[in-house]
Amino acid sequence: GRYSILVDAMRGSDAAKLELRDGNFQPVGQPVDFYAPTEVRSGFVELGRLDLLEGHNIINLTMPERNAASRGAQVSIIEFEGKLAPESK
Repeated sequence: GRYSILVDAMRGSDAAKLELRDGNFQPVGQPVDFYAPTEVRSGFVELGRLDLLEGHNIINLTMPERNAASRGAQVSIIEFEGKLAPESK
């Protein structure tokens, strides 16, 4: 089925952007910027949607770039979740 891929991570002054990629390593959606001037928990943020099969699936995340104001290039992920996406009508 189609799943929303979500992460709960720390935003901060040394954070980068995360980008979800499909099984062919092609970008899915736009990179999500985790930069913030002060450290704060993001809460769940959707990185994109993927079609996944029952069983084990490999999820690819990259850090394609960082916000120009960021002092670093990292994202501290607290929790990662795949949630069945509602069917669009």
